[in-house]
Amino acid sequence: MKISAVLTLLLLASGQTLAASDAEIIYASLYGGDSAPRSPTVAHASYGTDEDRRASPEWTKAMQKAWGKTRNLSELPVIQKEVVKEVREVIENPIVNGVRRDAPADIEAIIKKYADKYGISELLVRSLIQVESRFNPKAESPVGAKGLMQLMPVHTVKQGIDPYDPDQNVKTGIAYLSRLLAKYNDLELALAAYNAGEGNVDKYGGIPPFKETQLYVKKVMALLAGG
Repeated sequence: MKISAVLTLLLLASGQTLAASDAEIIYASLYGGDSAPRSPTVAHASYGTDEDRRASPEWTKAMQKAWGKTRNLSELPVIQKEVVKEVREVIENPIVNGVRRDAPADIEAIIKKYADKYGISELLVRSLIQVESRFNPKAESPVGAKGLMQLMPVHTVKQGIDPYDPDQNVKTGIAYLSRLLAKYNDLELALAAYNAGEGNVDKYGGIPPFKETQLYVKKVMALLAGG
C-alpha cells in the first residue's frame, strides 16, 4: 500500500470518521505484519441529530488507547492532524511493540562496528538504545543525559566527546557498558549501574531500590528476551 493511500484513509471522508490506529497497526499496514490488520479501520458515523453524533464504541476505544481520553467529534479536524503527524513519525521512526525494527542504516553500522570491537551483543546495544533514547541522536533527559546512549557529562565533557554525534556517543557508551559488564560479570547489575551509577549498585549490593532503575533493567531485559 502506498503511503499516500494510507494518509488519505486518515482524512475525513464524506460521512465517515477515522477509527484511529495505533503505531503498530499503521506500521503493519505500511510494511506488513501477520498480527495486525492490513489497513486502518474506518468506522461510519451518523450526522443526524446531536444525539446521533455520539462516537461509536470502537472509535471511542481507539481514541482512549491513542490519547488516553475520549475526544469529542467536534475535535475531529485536530485529531486528524495528530494522526497524520503520528503516521509520519512512525514512517520516519518505525517502532512495533516498543521495538524499532529498522534503525537507520548509519546507526546500525556504528552499533555493529563498536559492538564487534568490544565484544558486546548488537542486540544488547540496540535494546539499550531503544530504552534510553528510542534511537534519537538529539535526545536529552531532564538530568542532562544526552544522545543515543544517554551519556552523562562525566563521560563526555573532559574527554572532549560530542554526545550528539552518533559515532562518538555509541563508541563511548559501548566502552562504558563493556567496562561495567567486566566489573560485575552480571548483565542486570551492569544495566543497573549504567542507569543509576556504579556507586549505587555497590552501595546496595545489587540493583538499587529505585523504581526507575528497576523498571529500566526490566525493559532492556524484556527487549533482549523478545529478540
